[in-house]
Amino acid sequence: MNTYVILNQVAQAGKSAETFDRLKSNLPKHELFVIRSADEWKTLPAWIESKMSEPARWIVAGGDGSVHSVLNLLYANAEQKKIPSEQWPIGLIALGSSNDYHKRHSHRISNLLRIDFDRTSQQELLEVEITSGSQIQKRYSFLNVGVGITAQGNWIFSHSPLIRQIKSWSVQSAIQLAALRAFFSKPHTEATISLDELPPRAISIANLSVFMNPHFSGSFRYPIAQPLNSGKFGVAWVEEAPLHRLTPVFLGLMRGQFTQSNTRHLGLHREIQIAFSASTPVEIDGELWDANSIRIRIAPRKVLVCL
Repeated sequence: MNTYVILNQVAQAGKSAETFDRLKSNLPKHELFVIRSADEWKTLPAWIESKMSEPARWIVAGGDGSVHSVLNLLYANAEQKKIPSEQWPIGLIALGSSNDYHKRHSHRISNLLRIDFDRTSQQELLEVEITSGSQIQKRYSFLNVGVGITAQGNWIFSHSPLIRQIKSWSVQSAIQLAALRAFFSKPHTEATISLDELPPRAISIANLSVFMNPHFSGSFRYPIAQPLNSGKFGVAWVEEAPLHRLTPVFLGLMRGQFTQSNTRHLGLHREIQIAFSASTPVEIDGELWDANSIRIRIAPRKVLVCL
């Protein structure tokens, strides 16, 4: 079985290439695709499609955003060609700034920079149906979907020149500054939420997260036990409130603390539908979409992941 490695050379503020050079001798013989700029991302879909005519092992060396992009390309090709997940196992090498995906599995990973294809597991994904105007698109998420402060913070973290400079010497400081800037910008949106079979509920969202992984940025995390492959995902939201009431919520999340109330929700669910009052930015594993509504449930097929 061939092995294909996709390296995002600009991950980890450009330090990923140096790290990869140190570890590549530990990998099986492989063909390497290097991403240095937006141009390579444009050619990557055709390259992946050309390699999926036969079973192969795939390794993504980069951050959470790199894994998200490659995973969606592989999943879409597999769905179109009816390829079972056993024929395209994915290995993940943590070369990003935060590596939130790996935090959930850190108790059973001895080295985030090694790949052992003898240790794979089937894992569920979120299927996100995005409606924008008359267009409906699907994306797949292995981390989280965010609206409000989370979405704003991730956009700032990825696009702010100041944050990019800070990230080069302290990722955690960059995450916290991006979160603060998003927090004080107070993005919010009016929406109607439907959970499972429950009646719809109208709320004003300060922040909403739908997640497969309770870790969502640096030390931020939700205090919920979320078994793998349970057919359920986490949902948390905080309704719009004055800053002095929101502040303790986000300070708590930095320590993995979250208290439920009439305006705060945390639980496990099988489906959520959100209709926004206006077009709203929705963040999916770091990728931003404008949406009028979204519907989220567990994807119809699992992915074979190697850590």
